[in-house]
Formats: sequence, structure tokens, C-alpha cells
Amino acid sequence: MENGSLIIYNASAGSGKTYALTSVYLNHIFKSRHNYRKILAVTFTNKATAEMKSRILENLYRLGAGMESGYLGELTAALNKPQEWIMTEAQEILNSILHDYSRFSITTIDSFFQRILRAFTREVGLHSGFSIEMENERILAAAVRQMIRSAASDTQLRNWLTSYALSNIEEEKTWNLQDAILKLSNELFNEKFRMLPAKERSLLDDKKYLGEYVNELRALIACAEKNLKTFGQQAGKFFADYGLTDQMFYQKSRGIPRFVQTLLAGEMVRPNSYTLAITENPPKWSSGTPSAGLQLAAEAGLGELLTDAIGFIDSNITACKSAEVILANIYSLGILSDISRNVHLITSDENRFLLSETGDVISQITGGDQAAFIYEKAGTRFTNFMIDEFQDTSVIQWNNFKPLIDNSMAEGHDNLVVGDVKQSIYRWRNSDWRILGLFLRNTAGNSRIETRKLTVNWRSCDGIIKFNNRLFTVIPRILDKTFESENLPASFGNLYSEAVQHDAGRQKGGYVNIQFLAPTEEHTWKELVLAKIPETAGRFLENGYRPSDIGIIVRNKKEGAQILKTLIDYNNLPDGEKRFGSIAIMSDDSLELGSFPALCFIIAVLKTATNPGDSISRAIMLKF
Repeated sequence: MENGSLIIYNASAGSGKTYALTSVYLNHIFKSRHNYRKILAVTFTNKATAEMKSRILENLYRLGAGMESGYLGELTAALNKPQEWIMTEAQEILNSILHDYSRFSITTIDSFFQRILRAFTREVGLHSGFSIEMENERILAAAVRQMIRSAASDTQLRNWLTSYALSNIEEEKTWNLQDAILKLSNELFNEKFRMLPAKERSLLDDKKYLGEYVNELRALIACAEKNLKTFGQQAGKFFADYGLTDQMFYQKSRGIPRFVQTLLAGEMVRPNSYTLAITENPPKWSSGTPSAGLQLAAEAGLGELLTDAIGFIDSNITACKSAEVILANIYSLGILSDISRNVHLITSDENRFLLSETGDVISQITGGDQAAFIYEKAGTRFTNFMIDEFQDTSVIQWNNFKPLIDNSMAEGHDNLVVGDVKQSIYRWRNSDWRILGLFLRNTAGNSRIETRKLTVNWRSCDGIIKFNNRLFTVIPRILDKTFESENLPASFGNLYSEAVQHDAGRQKGGYVNIQFLAPTEEHTWKELVLAKIPETAGRFLENGYRPSDIGIIVRNKKEGAQILKTLIDYNNLPDGEKRFGSIAIMSDDSLELGSFPALCFIIAVLKTATNPGDSISRAIMLKF
């Protein structure tokens, strides 16, 4: 039997990955007009699915109608057929797909796994007609509430929650246990947690084991604090015996004196550069010539003592900080098993199934190596698999796909994955860059696996392409040099080897501006950024750009709200105080009724009219 292959298109954004995938798909279905029934093309969003379906159907229509299509030349060359044959066959294929649309299998990865899951309804203990729950928060919140209520009859759980509450009070944290538990309970849906061995997961349900572990961690931290205080007391004795003052030291109170204070407090804190100056050769104790008392103290052993303290911190800070983080979360961690049980009880009672658990359940059912069994239960057999945006694939998803692709290759069929390892930084839905970055690269010597590079950028302006080429050529080298001793699983140079692109010559221009803002004594870097945004946006608008051409990317909603407020405040300034015109802005928050100044004004007027003594409403009325 002819060996099948796996083709990997590993290329950067704008290089035509989706075009290449569509080309391969068309090539397959022109070999046999019913091949669309045997091909599974997987994307990660509904939008990408609709786009790919539309592209295939549109080009089949164009080919069949004798209209211009970018795929015509490739098809005639690959199939060695005349254009008339392509035209006739395209009409027949399009007609077949439209009359058999349910077999036109271009779908999201979640939809495909749901189809498989419904075939295994009986095996997973679900009733027919179950509903898919896409949002975990509602189920999780109900599970946490149910777990807290059950503590009334569960002595062990009640004691554990009591210890948790006391721990929060000691650390001056929130008394609201439910919110804290909810925050960590999201780990239940994290693949790293789900992939833990059963033995390790069972330990989380053992409150006695966790209690003993808590005592060990506290003993470790207490021992470190005791040693630090001993160092601090010995250093303090030097200060007293030799009459040392803050003014004698390099950077005064910000250097050695502050470090000694942290030692006396038992705080595990890395020393700053002013303190580390004493470890240089020669050691730097003061800005000028050290005072006689400081010189005598250094020679009498202060330098050796502080160096030992710095060495102790370097050796123990990782363990101590890890212990502190574990202690801060271990009480929540200890009830994950209880919450997990409640989640399954709630979903079972409501005949629901969490979308995030689909891949995990399928992996458990199939055992990772039962492609024939999956086909038999699902009632659909695919011979070719195509996965778009492969860098977004998670470990569990890949483990579920791998037996199907292996089976396809073993039967002599070709498969295709398309992705860009650089985009895995977004960690979309538990994606793991190592699948594309390491696994596929490690099989490069396999003759059945072929890696292809698309090096032409069809989307960006030439200025952007040149900037990216320089940036992604220099940075990987710097990172490889910086982490040379870290023994990383892959070099950045290899991962970014395909980043350099050629210009397709379609668009000239492009503008890139990078600014590094250092905080000052008066303003943080965020405040400086907020101050620059109206000016930057205003200049873009003056240069002919439209508001819809400008996008502002933030890390979280809080930052987005700050930027929105900054722009609204700028727009509300008197015209004489504006350097540029008003800036139209749209966001999720700005679309809310409460964000409209006119509406805020009307509501404030009504409140003031009803209650003239309401000073807050009066102030809001005057503001707007």
C-alpha cells in the first residue's frame, strides 16, 4: 500500500496559508467529485469555517462559470486536464455539494468533537438530547455554593474551610471565600490539571495529606525567616558597635540600611543593585571614600556577613516564594475535588455537558488509539484531514486527532496542517506551541512528513514587512544568547526561522513607531501612556486616517476602561484646550447606555430635581 503523508505549512501571517489549504482541498475533490465526503477540514472559529466554505464554493462557481479564479492554473497543472474539463467538473462538484451539504465537512474543532461525543452518549452516561454548556462560570458558581452548603454536614470539609478562612484573615485577604475559591476553581478546566496522573489528583482530595504538607511549608518559611532575622541582628550589632549611619553607605538608606531592615523583618527579598555593589571587585560601600567606622566594620566581617545573607537569599528565595504561593492557594486547591464532583452532579441533573470537557472525555473513551471504533460509532469515515491554525491545538485535542491522522496515513492518504508557531503565544484555549514547534520538527527526518514554507507576504505594506524581518531576525538571536544556559527545549532561532518574508509588491508604505516610556518620580509608565494616547490618535486622524483604522490593544478590561475614560475626558475638554479635534471611539463599554454623556446628564438632572440636596447628582449634572 502506498504510504500517506503529512504536509506541514508553517508560515507567518499574511503568507497565504488559508489559500494553500483551499488549493489542496480543491485538488482532492477534483480527483473524485464525491471526495468532499471523505475530507474533514477543521478550523478554530465559526468565522474561519464560514470563510473557508465560502471560498471553496465561490471558486467552484467561478471555475464552473468560466470566470477568473486564482486556482485554475494550479488545478490544470496538478491534474493535467484541460480548462474545459475543469469547468464541467466544477459544475458537477458544486451541484453535488449543494445537494449533499451535510457531508461537506468543514467545521470547527469543537463541532467535530461534539459530533463524536453524541455518538458516545451512552458510554459517557449522558441522556439523549443533552445540551452543551459553553460557559463554565454559571455551573462552577453553583458547584461552589453547593460545596459550601455541604460543609454543614461534612466535618472534614468544614474544618478545612475554617482553616482557609483563618488563613485569609491572617494574611489580611478578603473574607469572601466564594470569590477566592471561584478564581482558583477555573483550574478544573485547565488541560494541565486534567492531564495530571490519577494518583496526583487523588492527593488533592486527601485533606490529611494536604494538612501535613501545609505544616511542612510553614516550617520551611519559618526556618528561612529565623535565619534572615539572625543575619539582620548580627548586622545591626555591627551598626551599633561601629556607629554606622545611613548617610555613610552608597545610596544612603536605599542601599545596605534598607537591606538590613528587610533582614530584621525576616523578609525574603532580593537585594537591589545598591546593595549588590558590595559584591563587586572592589566592593563599593559608599559614593566616595568610606568613613573610618564603615571601613573598620567591613574589615571586621560586615562584608562577609552581608555576602552570606545575599547568598542565602539567592539559594532559598525560589523555594520560599513557591511555598508562599502554594500556601496562598492550597486551601482552594484542597477543595477542587469536592467542586469537581458537584460540577458533574449539576451537569448530570440538568442533562448538560461542558464544552471544555469534550476533548478530555473523548480521549478517555477512545484510549488514544481506536480510529476504527470512532468511525463506527460516529457513522462517518474520513480519509483526509486538514487542520487550519494548527498552533491553536491543545495537547488533548492533538491526542484525539493523532490516531485518526495516523490511521489515514497508514491507509495511504495525505493530510495537511497549517499553522504559525509564533502565534501560539496567545495560548488560545490551552494551545501548546510545542506540538507544532517541537513534535513536528523532531519528525523532520521522517520521509512521510514534509514541511513547506510560504515566504511571500501578500497582506502587509512593504514597510511593515521590512520592520518584521529585521525584528524577528535580531530578537531570536538575542533570546538564544540570553537563555543559553537554560537548556530550553528549542531555540528561538529555529522557531522563528520562517519569519523573514518576501514582499509581494502589492502595497507600498506602512508605518511603525515604538516608544519605551520610563516611569518618573511624578508619573508611572501607565500614566505616561494614557497621557500620550489622545495626542497619538489625534495625529493619526490629522494624517488622513479614519477612527475605524485605529485599534488600541490592552491586556485586560481595567486598562481598556482607563483608556476609554481618558479619551472621553479629552473629548469633553473645551475646544480651546484640545490640541486636536474630538476622537470618535467605540468599545463594549462605550456602547452601554450609561456611557452616553447626554443620558448621564438627564439622569443627574432628574435626580437633582427630585432631591436638591443630592450633591453627587448635582456634581454629575455640572460635569456633563
